[in-house]
Amino acid sequence: MILTKELELTKELISKGEGMFKEPLQKIIITRRNGKRLTAVWQDQRVVEWIAEEEDPDLAVGDICLAQVKNVVRNMEAVFLDILPEQPCFMPLEKGAKRPVPGDVFPVVVTREGTALKAPRVSRSLSLTGRHIVLITDKQQVAVSAKIHSQARRDALTALLTSLAEKENIGFIVRTNAENASDETILKEAEALIRQLTEIRQTALHRPPFTRLYAAGRASESIIRDHPEGIQTEVLTDQTDINEELLRLPYFTLDSELSLRLYEDSYPLDKCYRLDHFLQIALERRVWLKSGGFLIIDYTEALTVIDVNTGKYDGHKNKEETFFKINQEACLEIGYQLRLRNLSGIILVDFIDMEKEEHRQQVQRLLRETLSKDPQKAVLVDITKLNLAEITRKKVRMPLWMSLKDF
Repeated sequence: MILTKELELTKELISKGEGMFKEPLQKIIITRRNGKRLTAVWQDQRVVEWIAEEEDPDLAVGDICLAQVKNVVRNMEAVFLDILPEQPCFMPLEKGAKRPVPGDVFPVVVTREGTALKAPRVSRSLSLTGRHIVLITDKQQVAVSAKIHSQARRDALTALLTSLAEKENIGFIVRTNAENASDETILKEAEALIRQLTEIRQTALHRPPFTRLYAAGRASESIIRDHPEGIQTEVLTDQTDINEELLRLPYFTLDSELSLRLYEDSYPLDKCYRLDHFLQIALERRVWLKSGGFLIIDYTEALTVIDVNTGKYDGHKNKEETFFKINQEACLEIGYQLRLRNLSGIILVDFIDMEKEEHRQQVQRLLRETLSKDPQKAVLVDITKLNLAEITRKKVRMPLWMSLKDF
């Protein structure tokens, strides 16, 4: 519960008249801590997602730079390039693509952040991301987000963009936010992205290697841009300079569902929203469930392992029903923790063994349904006979625990 002057003001405004004041359904809170810029997505009275960023990052996902080939490793089907001075990166060779040679210079887009052990990953297939669509240069086709379920709407969106894609020899990925957007809005965005691509290509002809051709902006800015359609969202910061930065973004003037506010209450912002509490939850190895069970979350370079435990189960209750209940609760908590901690790649979940096939199927359905609500693509690959769930989640930014190693 948020017991602050801000909450009292909210109650006062609501009491003055029904419909006169509407509390935002989502807040994006941006602050600073220990040399990091922290962004928290706030929904349903809790933080559901964290982003931790360096104050002055060298590279961001989506940046486009002129890279120079340093080495081609044939047995790995990989290319190593310098994207900025003293900034190596890795690019897998695509099937059928022309093999570059050392010294070649061409534009690449950053597709994955680097870590202490791995260089950033890049691609020659350039992409520019808008709120409703993504422009891509490697395929002349229109793909529609699987989260848009209406076949009629999918067909309409495909037809809307196909002729433009063919004319410009590019492709589009239609994002979930486009489902309820007008055709005019989508076409305007497509034309703006095409103009951006033309400018990038023209600039690349006259610039030396290591030039940044396009800056995608911070991850916190992409969270603002991609806020869910139809949900009132308030961006809140207690940092004056960050507020001034955000004021320059176009989203606040173009989107009536989005607002920006500088937090100036004497009661600290982090205490108002219990940010320390939710940050601790996102970093702890053990996560307690309401049923008395708990999760143990362990990280390796290759994958994340989540172990579901019975915890405070005393053995006097119906064992099968208790295990079923704990596994169900674990499904919901796992969905929350994946997003909260930005866990990605391969995730293995060791559920408590259940004897009934019906219970195993229900847990599997619940886990699939929970993962389908994740803004990032998360897929349940399978649940083995040993009750090991194999999950994959799209990898873009590094996980929170890695971002905050020196926190």
